[in-house]
Amino acid sequence: EFDSCEACELLSAVRDDLEAADISLRVVAIGDGAAGTRFAAANGLPDGVLRMDPEASLHRELDLHRGPDWSWPEFVSDDALRFVLSTLPGGAPADAARLR
Repeated sequence: EFDSCEACELLSAVRDDLEAADISLRVVAIGDGAAGTRFAAANGLPDGVLRMDPEASLHRELDLHRGPDWSWPEFVSDDALRFVLSTLPGGAPADAARLR
């Protein structure tokens, strides 16, 4: 995720150059709309640039990395896990079934 943040910051910084070259910036991210809003705001992406893919279907079809693939021990409570994930730009998933 941190590589994604850095890439988006760099792309945002050259947005004027991209527009001058008639290149439309589009970023596809995994997650829901709320996570996308936080991610875009944290990384300087203008409105309309970010496209959300809640199921990571594009990443799967292109055989790309689909997230950190972390596993958490069962003794870590869902509340603790939500807290940790909330510190990341994408935040914790709204759907409890997608938390673990």
